[in-house]
Parts: sequence; structure tokens; C-alpha cells
Amino acid sequence: MRTPDEMPELIKRKLAYTETEILGGQIHQAVMYEPLLTTLGGLLAVILIAPRLPRHSDVILWFLLLGFLALFVRLVAKWAEWTFSLFFFTSYRIIYIHGIVTRKIAMLPLGKVTDMGYDRDPWGQLLGYGTFIIESAGQEQALRTLKFVPQPDDTYRQIVDWLFGKGTTNVNIIDVNMKDPTKAVPVWVRNMRGRSGEGGGDAWWNR
Repeated sequence: MRTPDEMPELIKRKLAYTETEILGGQIHQAVMYEPLLTTLGGLLAVILIAPRLPRHSDVILWFLLLGFLALFVRLVAKWAEWTFSLFFFTSYRIIYIHGIVTRKIAMLPLGKVTDMGYDRDPWGQLLGYGTFIIESAGQEQALRTLKFVPQPDDTYRQIVDWLFGKGTTNVNIIDVNMKDPTKAVPVWVRNMRGRSGEGGGDAWWNR
């Protein structure tokens, strides 16, 4: 868990004053393993093949060098993309920031999350990352799949705690008549501690 003061300036400018519990940061470095290994494989191919080429094989040599250069440029692009890709989870929403030239921010309120699970393939179990699958109440959502989430077990438990455990004082309400609060229609309640019989308090709708 991190505090807003520990967040990058880009995140601090977008946090609400009530968002004091924050998880996340850079996505897992495992996203870089494949581009790195592919580039090293290309370099190894150049080192092994180039000395064995017959004379006057400049065209083949140029193809080898251009192929390695393409892999290297791809590696640099993937590294830049990884550097600027950030996940953040608060008790109110999920935020995903990505993009190099154009910074893109996708956000999903936790209140719209109806179900969430995560997958950990063998590589994810070995390296310590997971893929989150998010189901939302809306037909369209900015976030559905989050890949390469670090510390997925702890992150999943914390999000579930925010969703179903300790609850929140927030209540989403459709107010059909702003002049008459008694006609406000509750559509979603997540104040578990406010239920009748829990902690001796009356339900919020009886107050």
C-alpha cells in the first residue's frame, strides 16, 4: 500500500482527496523478457552466421544486420512502452496509464465491477505476475483485461476487500427528483457495516 505522496506527479494530479489507499506502479518486468531474448537471439545469429558467409555475400549480410536492427528498435520501443505503462488501484477505481507520444488514461470505478478474477499461467507463477479479468455492469468498459500485474495475490485480496470486505460509505443513487430527497432511488449499496443487525446500527435506508 502506498500513499499519494509516494505516487508520480501524473497520478497525484488525478487523485481525489479521499483516495488515500493506493496500490500499483509499473507493470511487471516480465513483459520485457520476450523482446530481450528475441533481440539477443538475433545478435547471436549475426555473430554465428556472418563469419561463415561465403565471399560476395554482402546482400545476405545486410539482411542479417537489418533484421537485427529491426529487433533492436522493437526492443527499445517495448522498453519505452513498459516504462510509461502504469497500473493503479484505489478504493474507488482502477486506473491504467499507457502510451508514449499520446498518454492514454483508462479508468473504471470499483462500483461498476461485478466480478473479477485473475489467471496465472506457469510463467506467471514462476515470475510473479498475473492477468486480471474484470467484469463490469456496463455494456462498454475502458478496462477489461490487465496483463502483467505484479504481486497478483496480494493485489487481488486488497481489491476484493475494497469491494466486499470493509465496505465504504459511498452510495450510488439515482435521484429522480432533486427537490424531493425521499424519491431518490438507491441502485447500489456497499455500506456493509450499515446493515441492520451488524454492529448494532440501523440500515441506512431506515435513518
